[in-house]
Amino acid sequence: MTMVWSVRLPIPSRVCRMTSLQRSSRRKGWSWPYVRVAGRELYFGHALIDVWHVEPGGRDAGEVCRYRDHWKHPGHWRLRYPMAHRLQRRLFTVCSWCSEPGSKGDSVNTGHGWDEDHSPAHWWQSERGLYHSACSSAQHAHQMCSCRTPSPNPAPGRHACTVCGLFLKYDGNPERDVYRLTKRLVLPGRRPSPEARDAIRTAWEEQRRSGRG
Repeated sequence: MTMVWSVRLPIPSRVCRMTSLQRSSRRKGWSWPYVRVAGRELYFGHALIDVWHVEPGGRDAGEVCRYRDHWKHPGHWRLRYPMAHRLQRRLFTVCSWCSEPGSKGDSVNTGHGWDEDHSPAHWWQSERGLYHSACSSAQHAHQMCSCRTPSPNPAPGRHACTVCGLFLKYDGNPERDVYRLTKRLVLPGRRPSPEARDAIRTAWEEQRRSGRG
C-alpha cells in the first residue's frame, strides 16, 4: 500500500522553538505538516483520515499503477481513521502475552511480523498478535533455546535444539544467558515487573558490550 494523502486535524500536536539554523534555512512559512510562525515551528501530526492506494491483485506498490497516478484511482483507495484506531486500541486491545491493556508510556503496539494481520474480527474486540514491548521480549525469550550446552539438530533446515526442542540459531544463541535470565524472572503469561525489566535491560547492555550478541 502507498499513502495518497492524509487529512490532518487543524490543531498542532507539537510546538517547538526554532533554532538559529532553522531560522536561516530556506524552508519558510508553510511546508505541510510543518508551519513556521513567529519563531516557532508547529507540527500537525494528528491525522483524521489516511487515504491509501492498494495495488489490484495484491501486487507490490508501483507494479500496476504508477505512483504519480495513485490519486486518479479512487477505486483502489482504502480509508483509514487513525484517531479512531488509536481509541479502539486504547479501549479494547490487550497484550497477547499477559492479556493486560496498554497504559500511558507502555502501549500494546509491538508485533512480530510486518505481514501479520492484527485486525480484530469486530471493532469492539482486541487486535491480535500485539504485545507490550517488554512482553514481546519475554515471549521471544521463551521461544529460544537457553541450554548451557545446546545441541543443534543435524537435519537440514531444522533450527532447533535437540535437548529442549526450542529455536536455536546457526550461531548457537550467544544470548542464551539473557534468555535464561528472562525465563527465570518472567513466567509464561505474566507481565514483567519493573525490577525484571531493569535486570533484563542491564543484561542486554552487558551482552552487547561484550560483543557476543
